Amino acid sequence: MSLAYCARLHSLKGDDAALGERADELVAVATEQGFLLFRAVGAIYRGCAKVKNGDVAEGTSLLRSGSAAYRATGAENWMPHYTALLADAYAIAGQVEESLAVLDDTLEIVARTGERLLDAELNRRKGQLLLRRGHAEAAEELYRQALRMAQEQEAKLWELRAAASLARLRLSDRRFRRWLHALGGQGAKAMSIAAGQRSFVIAPSAPSAGSSTRDQ
Repeated sequence: MSLAYCARLHSLKGDDAALGERADELVAVATEQGFLLFRAVGAIYRGCAKVKNGDVAEGTSLLRSGSAAYRATGAENWMPHYTALLADAYAIAGQVEESLAVLDDTLEIVARTGERLLDAELNRRKGQLLLRRGHAEAAEELYRQALRMAQEQEAKLWELRAAASLARLRLSDRRFRRWLHALGGQGAKAMSIAAGQRSFVIAPSAPSAGSSTRDQ
């Protein structure tokens, strides 16, 4: 259904206003036509939009119920994307342990199904959460792993996000700055984001151990 694809695109772009509109349309059409799978997808995206617009409790509830309804249909396509949205909601609510548990479940789905489109981004987000718990070394390793995965897949958006997160963590390291500049355009963009731009934030982060710098 085209509405589902449009909603997915808006969620990946971070266009929350358009996402909410498409999600409402999707739920209405799917309910009228009796499409259980698409109604579940609509509920997931409606929940995502609510979370991003500040209604975290209601949005998280919709994400949970929508994900459960989607699983009940037996479908697995795009499941890592949907569960990652739930992990984001928990992270925004400050429920780091719950978010980590959902991300670990999501990574298990990726390993089982081979659906690796979001593999790099999932590892980066897990790194963000570990950083919030003060595990800077583990976070850095996940950022580097995410960067390698994105480069192998030639996924430029995921590569930029991973590089920006790594740059934010290591901005004071001159050798790292030289390495980042060697990446060319992507490295320059990552440096710009790490220096203060907020263009690609997915969930709020907290200072790393011993630093007041925030991760992207």
